[in-house]
Amino acid sequence: MITAILQALDLSRATYYRWYSKGTKETLTEVEQAIMSICKAVNYRYGHRKVKALLKEDYNIKCNRNTVLTLFNVISKRRNQTKNG
Repeated sequence: MITAILQALDLSRATYYRWYSKGTKETLTEVEQAIMSICKAVNYRYGHRKVKALLKEDYNIKCNRNTVLTLFNVISKRRNQTKNG
């Protein structure tokens, strides 16, 4: 059954089972929630450096700039996907 569906979707079984084993992530981490609230508060106008500074000031969360950049990009992509359809 799975094989027929995967063939129709042109996906390999390995891809399906890799996706299946990861599962879905239901909850956001504390950092992700903080970044989301900062971005919404400033209407997504700040860059990752300013967001990192606000994380440290307002939420007392200390993390690497690259971590903030990665999460910031994921959140921005989600926002653009829902915005564009």
